[in-house]
Amino acid sequence: MISAIAVAFVLLGTPAPPVLTQDAIEAPGEETLFAYLPPFAWAQVISKADERSTRTEDISPVTCAGLETTYMLCAWEQRVDGEWLKLFQYADISQVDGLPIRLIGERQADPDDQ
Repeated sequence: MISAIAVAFVLLGTPAPPVLTQDAIEAPGEETLFAYLPPFAWAQVISKADERSTRTEDISPVTCAGLETTYMLCAWEQRVDGEWLKLFQYADISQVDGLPIRLIGERQADPDDQ
């Protein structure tokens, strides 16, 4: 299912983002971690959460940031009723190697888009 996701974690200021598996991540300390998720994986996650189909073509690449992988703020653009909206939602992406991403809280739209 989502086990084939390539997630890249980089520390702020690192010139090139290395591609790592979950087993290779060290404790981040006070460093900000970033994760980049492909649209097809995020479309699957939100389709399951919303209990309705979301097309991959309606999702931009997802960027997540946080101090730990269990609570990251994820941002993406999604086409809703023909308009692209900037959306945000917290997610637990700590178990991407075989287990699904878990959404946390409610999805929010960027106030500048409304």
